[in-house]
Amino acid sequence: MTQPPTKVEAEKFERKNGMMITTEKYGCRAVAGILRGHGVRRAVLCPGSRDLPLVMAFAREEGMKCCTVVDERSAAFVALGQAIVSGEAVAVVCTSGTAVLNMAPAVAEAYYRNVPLIVVSADRPGRWIDQADSQTLRQPGALANIVKRCYNIVAEGEREDERWYIDRIVNDAAIAATTWKRGPVHINVEIDEPLNGETDVRGEYRIIRRVATRMSLSDDDRKRLAGEMLGRGKVLVLAGNMTPNDALNKALMRLGENGNVAILTEPLANVSAGIRNIEATLSILGGEGREEMRPDMLITIGGAIVSGLTKKWLRKGVKAHWHVGVGEETTDTFKCLTERIDMEPADFFRETASAMRRGEIYGGENSDYGEKWREASRRAYNAVESSLEAAEWSDVKALNEIVKMLPGDANVQLSNGMTVRYYEWVSERRAHRTDCNRGVSGIDGSTSTAIGAASVSRGMTVFLTGDMSAQYDIGALASMRLVEPAGRFKMVVFANGGGNIFKYIKNTRNTAETPEFLYNRVDTDWKGVGEAYGMAVYEAADMTSLKEQGGEWMRESERSALLIVRSDAEVNARVMMNLVKSNK
Repeated sequence: MTQPPTKVEAEKFERKNGMMITTEKYGCRAVAGILRGHGVRRAVLCPGSRDLPLVMAFAREEGMKCCTVVDERSAAFVALGQAIVSGEAVAVVCTSGTAVLNMAPAVAEAYYRNVPLIVVSADRPGRWIDQADSQTLRQPGALANIVKRCYNIVAEGEREDERWYIDRIVNDAAIAATTWKRGPVHINVEIDEPLNGETDVRGEYRIIRRVATRMSLSDDDRKRLAGEMLGRGKVLVLAGNMTPNDALNKALMRLGENGNVAILTEPLANVSAGIRNIEATLSILGGEGREEMRPDMLITIGGAIVSGLTKKWLRKGVKAHWHVGVGEETTDTFKCLTERIDMEPADFFRETASAMRRGEIYGGENSDYGEKWREASRRAYNAVESSLEAAEWSDVKALNEIVKMLPGDANVQLSNGMTVRYYEWVSERRAHRTDCNRGVSGIDGSTSTAIGAASVSRGMTVFLTGDMSAQYDIGALASMRLVEPAGRFKMVVFANGGGNIFKYIKNTRNTAETPEFLYNRVDTDWKGVGEAYGMAVYEAADMTSLKEQGGEWMRESERSALLIVRSDAEVNARVMMNLVKSNK
């Protein structure tokens, strides 16, 4: 991590004639300065030679908070976590060659979750590409399929028209990343020798402002849409992966006062209104109950849905489906889309809920659809608690207890695989917010993302991961020092040998190749790993040790803390499958 400069180091950054000494490369300082002018306050810098002018520009840009992560793949995920939790665009800077390719997984995640990640890559001059020069490849457009836009500029900017072009391009990149449907962009900067030249000139670039307007329904559309919602006996609102939004919460709570409206939100939706144990509730309803609760109208918001049962259920028999959200693609996850509404969900529900209200009488007053869902949800929570209380020691049983330990303001980060699926079923008590890389649902980078999130979060961040996911991104632990104070970062590794999901999901659990080729055993010494990275380490192998060690793990305040939960993979799969069966 970039540490505060010492007095001697600070002399390098001293002002000369009232101006800060920085790189002589106009394009590099324009990238840093224009991004800062558009509100970018954080940058993750990856060490290198070719990106030295970019590192100088960002590190010396006033108001820019920089940190260093050596591994570009991890660095991009750290920046992703910072951007998701802060809600602001974050830049990640790398050198030339394969460095930029290493960022692709995090960039893809950002693209499918609408996260404003700004990739700034150093490159050699275009004339040297494919000329057997060191660290050169075809970088312009390398990330084209997973960014909103990609740009290529030269660093020198010696002529006035070159500087005009650089200004326009970088402003366009900042605006593209941060407005309308937000998302990642890629700025590739061709840098010629020398790399370490300095100047006391800066701030001569232009900032092009964009005034964003908020979309609103026309009077006719508002009346039409609200009327359709009033006329349906069973309206189901389903929320997928989103960041917390107080305005949306309030609008959904008001909408839910209509008897014909039920609100179902997955934990990753970060919505407090409505029912959050969707899969458990659908399971306890059974086949006939699910058919009775099938909606006349489905309204979806947010990103991907984790629950496979929910997707399977809604892909049959739904006649009307509206998707509400800002986007460029037509999202038809449930194969029944009838209306695409391109506006922010909070604005849409605020307007339609107001239009549905008629004095003190709400639409659907003759419907108890919402109450039936709430009653089924309560039954499901009770059934899960009873099942887990009687169950053998297992990952999901431990997770249920860990969630109950968390303070109300905790921020939970989940890895992919079984962890996010377990979390869908456990305790009714939830954390302040919950995040997981469900844009493309990959296990890579989950630890890096959690550390990035923790570095900008208020309060405690608790990262729950399986040992295969943790092993995949083990190098991220070198960046834990980004979290200050260190005691705010808590990590749980479910040490079950790795690949637990393959023993659970139907497609793989009975396949002959699973034991040898999918269920890849992980025998990592997690205690040694934790201690090597300076963590306080605790272990639990049964409920008694979990309550004792878990309490110590939670109270640790001086160092980041690792809780190792040991269990048997065969038992884990059996308990989870029995849990699902007992809820049918």
